[in-house]
Amino acid sequence: MNKSVVTIATATSFLLIGGIAQASVKETSVKPAKLTSKSTYVKGTATKSATIKLSRYQTTYASGKASKQGKFSFKLKHKLHAGWKYRLTISKKGYKTFKTYVKIASAKSSSPQNTPTTSSTNSSSVTTATTTSTTNTTSPSTTNTTSSAAQSSSSSGSTISSSTDQSKVDALQSQINDLEEKVTPIDDKLDSMQTTRENALQDLYTPDYYAYHTQQLAKVEAAKANLDPTTASPMDILRATEAVNTEKNWIESAQKQDAETKEAQQTINNTPDFEKTYQDLYKQGSSYWDQIHTLQDQLDALG
Repeated sequence: MNKSVVTIATATSFLLIGGIAQASVKETSVKPAKLTSKSTYVKGTATKSATIKLSRYQTTYASGKASKQGKFSFKLKHKLHAGWKYRLTISKKGYKTFKTYVKIASAKSSSPQNTPTTSSTNSSSVTTATTTSTTNTTSPSTTNTTSSAAQSSSSSGSTISSSTDQSKVDALQSQINDLEEKVTPIDDKLDSMQTTRENALQDLYTPDYYAYHTQQLAKVEAAKANLDPTTASPMDILRATEAVNTEKNWIESAQKQDAETKEAQQTINNTPDFEKTYQDLYKQGSSYWDQIHTLQDQLDALG
């Protein structure tokens, strides 16, 4: 066997044993089931054996690991609120962490069926009408007039009630819309600040880490360059190429993360009231959302 091929195979095996697999360049993924304000579990599919966490700012609502088949189902620790956005983070060793946001839908309870009550009412009406007809056989016009007046009164009352309810619905919806306009920019700012906070808390890669992978990269690049194209098989060339790409990806990924961490740390250091601003916005946003919830509950009750 070509000496370069032996070098490539040895380097690749060493990388795999050390936990540096090709999967390092892969990204995690997730497909959650729809979440509503009445959900008690967060379910879905994700990268096999990945860790999933549902959170909002500093609070974790659910977390756990996906199965070997990529399925997950975790019980929620706290109630979800309609209209709120929650962060879904998926991580796995050797994979790029994936973050996305899910917005919670409102779970309106269906209106109760009134068919049995209506049927009973109709039956009672028929009986009353029959009795009235029998009793007032000598005054059919009086019966008709009374019935007509009752129907008119009932119709008028229904119209007034319907109009009043719709007026309340419109007023509540208007208040909710106004509050949502106020809270949206606050949520956006909090999301940005939360990302900065998380990036700032990441550990920087050590000089030894860079020195080790730079040395490994030099070895696999030299081994690849020494391959004899006339004797090396396509698989030998593929392994050599992947060994080089894996080392490059590890170094570039570390450099990118370190750059994000340093930038985030600098942002916080240059903003003395950064954490106070974050906490104040969090309280203000929570207050708006509490008001929205209260109004939404009132709106649901009318529906």
